[in-house]
Amino acid sequence: MAVVAEVGRRDPNAGLHEVGQLGQPSRYGADETLPAPAWTRRAAEAEHDFAEVLTSQLPAVWSALDNGEIDRPKVRAFTDHLAGLPAEEIERICRALLPQAGGLTSGQLRARLARMVIDPDPDRARARDQYEKPSPTDPSSAT
Repeated sequence: MAVVAEVGRRDPNAGLHEVGQLGQPSRYGADETLPAPAWTRRAAEAEHDFAEVLTSQLPAVWSALDNGEIDRPKVRAFTDHLAGLPAEEIERICRALLPQAGGLTSGQLRARLARMVIDPDPDRARARDQYEKPSPTDPSSAT
């Protein structure tokens, strides 16, 4: 994962005998990982984004994966729920859940992550679910 993320941050404009590093992933960074495992462009982009979030935003989760404490589906649960959250919130949730994550199923972990992300900020949970589901008795929702 770290290699995939690092390859995406290489500066394509660096000189022939130097390795340039960008501050963020390059626009076409996923193209560099595309040929190796025979992935489609979409698969390479998804894997690159996953690696970038994991190594830059979730270092504790990356470390747990690297040490064999949790498997990839559990890592995916963490990235799906925590990517883009404030660093303090990520640290709080990881401190609480990483020690027990290895003993949970992926579904159990996802449920706990969802509760921990929603509980501290109910307004954010409502904002995520901006649309109202039509009532079954509402005549305007009939098709």
